[in-house]
Amino acid sequence: MSFFARFTNINMEMDKVLVTSFLEQIEELYHYEWIADKDLKTLIIHGEEMYELPFIEKENSFTLSIQELTTTEKTFSLPFNQLLFEARKKKLGIININERKKLRAEKKLQDIIDIRTRKKEQEKKESMAISKQTQEYVTKFEINYLLMDLHEAIEIKDEEKITFCKQRLQELVRKKGS
Repeated sequence: MSFFARFTNINMEMDKVLVTSFLEQIEELYHYEWIADKDLKTLIIHGEEMYELPFIEKENSFTLSIQELTTTEKTFSLPFNQLLFEARKKKLGIININERKKLRAEKKLQDIIDIRTRKKEQEKKESMAISKQTQEYVTKFEINYLLMDLHEAIEIKDEEKITFCKQRLQELVRKKGS
């Protein structure tokens, strides 16, 4: 029984990494060459048959367009099929297990960083609230103390102390109001 593979109506965009990986597999068994004509690059693979794969090159990708490609060479068919399979997976956003594990680990790490950042922000807010609350208590305490001093200064008729207490009380009231 002989091997036969047929590929039809292929119009697929793939990144250059996939094409390079495909060529690394192919070069072990076949000789290949690129023929360039402006944006069109044709990959010619020499085996029992000659395969012409027309690629349109973009910045970081190639688009392969083939109406029909047939082969009786399993050693060409398998890597070519794998290239198409990997390109479809990427196009559909399907990732392999190792990539999925890596993405999950990265997401967990990012979640941990986000939680720590939110916790630090919350602690900072709480610290600021405590600091503001403490400052308010100190201000109220100072106002009460100055009122007692003012009362004593009025009783003993100490004009200098009365003036000082009034000025300081006005400052504290302005500070508390803002």
